[in-house]
Amino acid sequence: MANLSQFISRLATLTCTGDDFFTFITDMRNFGQFIPEGSAKGWQADEDSCLFTIAPMGEISLKVLSKARASAVCFSGIVLVTTAFTLHVSILEDENSKANVKLLMEADLNPMLKVMASGPIDRFLETLVTEMENFREWKK
Repeated sequence: MANLSQFISRLATLTCTGDDFFTFITDMRNFGQFIPEGSAKGWQADEDSCLFTIAPMGEISLKVLSKARASAVCFSGIVLVTTAFTLHVSILEDENSKANVKLLMEADLNPMLKVMASGPIDRFLETLVTEMENFREWKK
């Protein structure tokens, strides 16, 4: 990737163990739990992938690319049919066995697109980690 741009979320502490989070997040049917109600349109998902539209980013497709039990998940995605990205989810457990999660999104963006996309991507990552922190039904 010639113009690899990285966007990193803050570290979020969840109310579950790393294993519970890993099990939940690797089933893409659950991913919609982290998108605020009314934000996503046209939600479609199966165990390995999902597709939805969120303003102002447009149509987003995600699929599980790789996973390492209770420590990391990597999703590959496409926004607006043309921009490929990866979303890395790092999972660590703290001394209380609670999952700590950090998100890293990488995309090949030209400098102009990076400037335009930075705000929406940063807000998207913040929304995801906030929703993960507030979620309580991990073993549903």
